[in-house]
Amino acid sequence: MEVISRLGRVVLGENGPIDWRAMENTSRIRVNSINPGGTRTSMRNAAYPAENPASVPTADTIMPLYLYLMSPDSIGTHAQSLDARDWVAANT
Repeated sequence: MEVISRLGRVVLGENGPIDWRAMENTSRIRVNSINPGGTRTSMRNAAYPAENPASVPTADTIMPLYLYLMSPDSIGTHAQSLDARDWVAANT
């Protein structure tokens, strides 16, 4: 529990959530979040046994967004919350 508490203080900051946008242009570190949506994994299959696995995208399907964010092409992308399925549909 102590590890979680320490991590919470680091992530949330001592006085509340950190405003990541305020850190923009202060370093080369970019912070973004990805909502992968439902993804075909064994864990999802166990949680939703009646779901047709073919109706859920594989991790390979949404990987282009992860690769984009790790590439120099995304230098101007910061403090964004990105939906993987929407991004892939618009950019492939």
